[in-house]
Amino acid sequence: MTYDPFLVLGCPSNSSERDVREARRRLLADLHPDRLPQNLPPEAARAIENRRNEVNRAFELAVQIISNRSRTSDNHSNDKIVKRGTSEPTTTTNWGCLFLFLILVALPLNPPLGLAFILLCWWALQSEKK
Repeated sequence: MTYDPFLVLGCPSNSSERDVREARRRLLADLHPDRLPQNLPPEAARAIENRRNEVNRAFELAVQIISNRSRTSDNHSNDKIVKRGTSEPTTTTNWGCLFLFLILVALPLNPPLGLAFILLCWWALQSEKK
């Protein structure tokens, strides 16, 4: 069985960082030494300290998972761009990289064909800017 930090914090696995912070704050407030009775046995005090440490470790791991999740979704968010005034996403082509590739590779190998491809990419790049 794998360790689930969201289960330790008592929140769903698709929670935001704000929800995780609130869950941690709530749990640590209940385990705060000022809220506990003064005459606790040493075993109970150690158990509460272990629980506080577990909550803090779960919080750190949950925040790391959430940041990885958002970083992964940010990498894929560049695939589709919604143009202003429309709700339809359009795919974008990186014509600049293709243009550079053609200059460095296709032009030296076959100058007439390479030049034709370069002009085609330049035309596509200009029409995409409009």
